[in-house]
Amino acid sequence: MRTGLLASIGAFSLLLAIPADSATDKRKPIRTKTKVTRKKPAVPPAPNVLPEYKNLPILGSYTLRPGNGKENFAIRVVFRPDGTWTWVGPDFRSEGRYWFKENSATLDYRKIDGKPTKPGTVRAKFEFLDNRRAFVVDNRVYGKKGTPDYVPPVSPTTETATPPPASPPPRSL
Repeated sequence: MRTGLLASIGAFSLLLAIPADSATDKRKPIRTKTKVTRKKPAVPPAPNVLPEYKNLPILGSYTLRPGNGKENFAIRVVFRPDGTWTWVGPDFRSEGRYWFKENSATLDYRKIDGKPTKPGTVRAKFEFLDNRRAFVVDNRVYGKKGTPDYVPPVSPTTETATPPPASPPPRSL
């Protein structure tokens, strides 16, 4: 019985040592190193530059100017040659399209704080000051980026004296 068991173990070990035919072999083939090809990152298309916006004097960035005239780079408005604008601050971001005529700009909001708006529902219009180097929105001055310490000129105020009342004030008792 021992010899029969040893013979069957020997025959079984021979079966394991003999390479099988590749057609009937169910084992996975050994991996070989393959050349890795890297894909180039997709380049976003360049924005369409509209011919009528190409040489506008308002193109570029405008930064908020507090009362001292120093630039606050955290809050800015950017006008691009493709007719779009972006208003960026520490906790807000709005964007949309703009139109420029003579000395004023009309902003059409398309997104407010990341939420889309219907075109034409939210608009703002403002006038440019001092050779298009600044504009005022809600009593805040935005100056063209790179104009050092820009504060728009203050228009002279004319003080007029109030005329005296036509009748004397009533006497108190």
